[in-house]
Amino acid sequence: MNKTIENTLIKYTSTYRNIFEKFYPATDSDGFVERNQTNIFVNALLENLMDNDAFAWFEMSLDKVHNDKKKGHIDAVVFSPKHFTVFYIEAKRLSTYRGNFEKRIASISEDFSRILNKQKRESIIKRSNFKITDEYVICLADFWKSDTIEKFKYIPQKWIDNDIYNDKLKYLSIEFNQGNYFDKAIEKYNLLVSYTKI
Repeated sequence: MNKTIENTLIKYTSTYRNIFEKFYPATDSDGFVERNQTNIFVNALLENLMDNDAFAWFEMSLDKVHNDKKKGHIDAVVFSPKHFTVFYIEAKRLSTYRGNFEKRIASISEDFSRILNKQKRESIIKRSNFKITDEYVICLADFWKSDTIEKFKYIPQKWIDNDIYNDKLKYLSIEFNQGNYFDKAIEKYNLLVSYTKI
């Protein structure tokens, strides 16, 4: 499955590059909404699973457990009956133009604490009518890198510090800084991807 995910990452980034060669998807400094990360990644994953029965569900609702105030959701869940596998996907914008970097990192921790809750995952698995033996957690994030802000290079460490991935962290950062018409506009745009089997 690692190879499938690696191929998905290649397709994920090539789709972004293709878009950026032809279109700049924002006005002024409003950034790119995170739903695009989720959709582009899910499409790439479905293609690379080589499973005609694979499917995705966005904004997957979760059962309440313990003292939850609300149900909560996962941004996207991909199911592969052929591989007996489910992928839980969360996406975040880590922009700092509003000074909310630390808050967004904390939000990632909250998202993954929710996904790592076995009862919540079982609330999804019990709704499927095929066997699931493997589960993966995938984090997608993006940010606009500032020349003066060094803290971005510590993002993976922050995830580790929050005990989300421990030693299983696989991490990829993609910079878009050459070879297209919009170089000046997106040269500081980065995609972050990390995943682990749970």
